[in-house]
Amino acid sequence: MPDEWVTKQTLLQRARNRDDEEAWNEFVKYYTGFIHAVLRQMSFFSKDFDDVTQEIMVKIWRNLSTFDGEKYQVHFRTWLSSLIRNYAIDYIKKNQGYNKRRDKAAELQGEEQLISQTDLDQIVEQEWVRHLTEADLKLRP
Repeated sequence: MPDEWVTKQTLLQRARNRDDEEAWNEFVKYYTGFIHAVLRQMSFFSKDFDDVTQEIMVKIWRNLSTFDGEKYQVHFRTWLSSLIRNYAIDYIKKNQGYNKRRDKAAELQGEEQLISQTDLDQIVEQEWVRHLTEADLKLRP
């Protein structure tokens, strides 16, 4: 994967500092669109879409200090995608009749899951490239 598609490590390091409000605001600005795109690709449509995005950000904020990509040999976006997927599934189970949606999704997809991890990995990779391309275009004069 090209270096420009790798998560900005300096931003992650700064955002871990809960006292660095500027870094956290930059982090939120940088990743909110990506989270939205992944949720949409997961067919997550809810009147609470923005609230779910905010809850995911809170979960990231609470757990970012424990993320150690080098120790576990995992990319940040892999950790992030798992967090998004798990939160979305938990939300559906609690609030939208998970069994009914799961049955409908299984019927449409021929699977037992709302979305498989392999499918999510592909979605995340595509959205990550799109997200960084759009961010790059916004920065150009």
